[in-house]
Amino acid sequence: MDVQLAISGMTCASCARHVQAALEAAGAQDVQVDWRHGRAWLRADGLGQDRLRAALAPTRYRVERVRPLQAQPGTGRRRPRPPARL
Repeated sequence: MDVQLAISGMTCASCARHVQAALEAAGAQDVQVDWRHGRAWLRADGLGQDRLRAALAPTRYRVERVRPLQAQPGTGRRRPRPPARL
């Protein structure tokens, strides 16, 4: 399942790398983080919202919202992710 996270506390590219590393350590795949807009996109197969939130609990960042990304109508494809800006 592809999801978008709203994450608070990120102020720089280094923050984005810490968030990415924490989410990947929890088992998330294809993680992309945009610190400017406080968002992360990832594949969270087998990871629930609680696990995603817990991944950032030991850090200074917090998951504010988890939003599943829906397939585009008629294509079966997921919405495209924005380009990574690190």
